[in-house]
Amino acid sequence: MPTHARQPKDSVSHFLRHGARAEPWLYGLVVAVGAVFVLMASINQPYNQNELLQIGPYGGNTIGDVTSGTRQPPVDPVLGALVQHLLGEGQLRQRLVPAGAATGTLVVTALLLRRQRTGFAGIVGLAFLATMPLFVRYSAYTRPYALPLFLMVAFVLAASVFIGGGRRRWLAGTGLLAALLPATRVTEPTALLVTTVAVLAWLGWRRRLPRVRAWSVAAVALAALVLVGVPMVRNLGEEAPSLWDPRPSGLVDRAGVGLDEFVHEFLPLLGRSLPLWPLLLAVVVAAFTLSGSRRLLLGSWFFWPLAAAPVGFAIAYHFITTIDFDQLPYRARAAYFFTVPLALVVTALADLGFRLLRESRETERSVPVWAPAAVAVALVTLVAGNLPAAVTAATTPDVPDYAAAARLVDDLPADALVLYDRPGTFGEGHQGFLAPSRYLRRPDVIVATLQLARSPRRLPDGRPLYLMVDATNIVDASGASVSAWERPIEGWKVVGSDDRFTVYAPTSPREGPRAAADAMLALADALGVETGYVQVFAAASLLRTLGVRDQAAAVVDQLYDDAGPALAEQIRADAKERGLG
Repeated sequence: MPTHARQPKDSVSHFLRHGARAEPWLYGLVVAVGAVFVLMASINQPYNQNELLQIGPYGGNTIGDVTSGTRQPPVDPVLGALVQHLLGEGQLRQRLVPAGAATGTLVVTALLLRRQRTGFAGIVGLAFLATMPLFVRYSAYTRPYALPLFLMVAFVLAASVFIGGGRRRWLAGTGLLAALLPATRVTEPTALLVTTVAVLAWLGWRRRLPRVRAWSVAAVALAALVLVGVPMVRNLGEEAPSLWDPRPSGLVDRAGVGLDEFVHEFLPLLGRSLPLWPLLLAVVVAAFTLSGSRRLLLGSWFFWPLAAAPVGFAIAYHFITTIDFDQLPYRARAAYFFTVPLALVVTALADLGFRLLRESRETERSVPVWAPAAVAVALVTLVAGNLPAAVTAATTPDVPDYAAAARLVDDLPADALVLYDRPGTFGEGHQGFLAPSRYLRRPDVIVATLQLARSPRRLPDGRPLYLMVDATNIVDASGASVSAWERPIEGWKVVGSDDRFTVYAPTSPREGPRAAADAMLALADALGVETGYVQVFAAASLLRTLGVRDQAAAVVDQLYDDAGPALAEQIRADAKERGLG
């Protein structure tokens, strides 16, 4: 009877003691799942404007052409250009660098966790990382995010191996990675290297790590900062001379605004980007509050440099930068660098949970059974909560798919002329069709509304007119984004739509600038004054090219009459800022 009663304890203890043989396979499975998510996102997520700007110069024939065009440190664009020259253009091919780097991040993080001997806790932390929607989405992002994160984790792994074993080849690898970091991205890698120097200098002085080895890594990181980091920082300052202002007077002046942005913009953005964020916040607090998990975090010298990178950038963005936060807000992709530190926090709490379970089974110590159970439920819920958002990030476009829009255009007659707009309220939208030469067989088929309003051109006769509306910035009555916008437009009918794009054809043939002006006014009526005022200015500009200035003035006067005094003043200010005619 006593033997039978102890059987469950023996089974759990046996699993905890001997399950290590399955750990490599489980780590490999998690890495494979994460890689599949990243691959799916690379295929399914369309390029956004910044990605198209990044890959635009990749066709250059010299390193100078590539790096000057991207205005980025050289490593990431040079690798991207090399892949494009070897394999050609294509969405997946041109995302091989970030996708490969993200998979490398999963592999190196797994090795780092295995080196810490976190066991199954490390698998939990790695699963959390692999399924984070932030990680999935921006690992398929053709800008220097995935590659620098991979180099950051590889740097701390190489440094840890050297500190633990003392082999010089690992110190050489640490030095190479340290030099590559600021040559790939400036801000977060610089914060990581600065924090590494400080942490290892302190731990070596206190002899908590082998002094010579810790100081050797600190010296290597410092050399990389001086020889590579400083030139990259200076180059960034030359590219954007008014971006940073670290003067004490500037910090004082911006303290109130920065704090307000931090509380009301940055923290809610993190919440929107992290599923089940209240539970994640509780996990973070618990990991730092409970002594068992806190010891693992505090005992991992590399946690602080990895955490300092995104935290330092966020603080600098809100308190040191001089840019208008409304014009260039902190974006979710910058939070990408929080993913690995958060995975380490999850690992630390999971490690505590497994140790409590082991102690309750193998020792006489009385451990409340609810403690490991609560940890397990919280972490399983956290990882499971990532999955729906990870699937969405991997499969559902979150930006306009201009390739899909191009297919709609290619279905039109060969001589068609398409008047295109992405309508939006003040300060939003109305940009042109992105990368027409990349997606369209005939790049001149598209004419943007904003282009007509700013610098009207005489539209040729003989080319039938069509309208295309990009609904990216259009919301419904509840404020939610709409997909394809198919509101009736007088004299026009829907002939094609795909996700956010709708193509209208005239109910009777229309061509030339006068017909285009009428089309702009009809679209303005359908959009409403607050959203369609740019169309009115475009119509006025077209009428001026026809020499009927009185009619041009009349349509603008009618716009202001319909808007009313308050809205008319906003329209005037926005028109002046946009340079509308």
